[in-house]
Amino acid sequence: MNNPEHVTTTTESNASKISTTTGTGIKELTISVESFNFHGYKQSFDYILSRFVHTYFMCLCETWVRPSELSLIQNNIDSHEISNVNSYVVFYKSRMSEDDEHSTGRLYGGVAIICKVNDGLSYEIINSRNSRILTVLIKDRYDRPIHIILCAYMHYFDGSEDQNEEFLTCIDAMQVIINEYNEAVPIKFLGDFNAQLPRSKVTSNNWYKSKGFNAHIRLLCDFLVGNELSIVDFMFYQKTSYTYYNISRNIRTWIDHVFSTNYDVCDINSCDIVSLDDSNVSGHLPIRILITLNVQHYNNSIPTETGRSDSLFANWNKKLNNFEYSLDHGFI
Repeated sequence: MNNPEHVTTTTESNASKISTTTGTGIKELTISVESFNFHGYKQSFDYILSRFVHTYFMCLCETWVRPSELSLIQNNIDSHEISNVNSYVVFYKSRMSEDDEHSTGRLYGGVAIICKVNDGLSYEIINSRNSRILTVLIKDRYDRPIHIILCAYMHYFDGSEDQNEEFLTCIDAMQVIINEYNEAVPIKFLGDFNAQLPRSKVTSNNWYKSKGFNAHIRLLCDFLVGNELSIVDFMFYQKTSYTYYNISRNIRTWIDHVFSTNYDVCDINSCDIVSLDDSNVSGHLPIRILITLNVQHYNNSIPTETGRSDSLFANWNKKLNNFEYSLDHGFI
């Protein structure tokens, strides 16, 4: 299911500035980005908007809204106090159809990114060719690309061939974005990856067969290592050691993550798993990062044809298959 990306916007309004200028003339913007699987927008929009008041970008997984209902996000923001001080743009993908009567749960997913329009930034959607991947390019006031935010909702593991294929398709879609933009623009990957990654050094080639791991996690680790991506939520001390919880089944797992291109990790100021409170009815906890955008610091060249690739599927010939290598070399 590869629904096209959509966008809604509001009109421009006064915006609070958080930008500074260094002695070298490089403009720096310190912004926050949050990722949250909220198990249905309709049940969680009050909590989402309370979080978005203090956030620049909000990456959302499992929206569970039909294409005709996606204006709900815009309408809720329009009626909220945040619309008095900021304008915004909403990008979204729905995995539902208008004919689905009981369309909730993992199958119907859906992703969205809410962006504040501020500090001269503008946004352009990148066709990621996958309904579980939503990618937004951030540009400065001179139309120069400065960062990419990618929101992912990866398929959970049940061992079936169909789900393995869909998981691979998501990884390949992310690989295409890296192949096209990595040398030109830093990338942040946020979302529910349905993968509890190893936190310590692995000692066996079959580590992914151990309890708590699976073949999907092995594939995701190969992707991270092969592209020298950093796991940002592992880089910082976390007061909370899980992102998904099921109290009735006594389950707590760390399956939501933030990944980053390795060469710009010095611009990441913090990363925190947001503690559980009574307003959160999702089953997941948000992850919040604080990053500095150096507007004129990176190579501003960019492919003239966005979304172009010789093949949708990535070339895995050069990937590193042993996750232990990444731990030894500090990539993750």
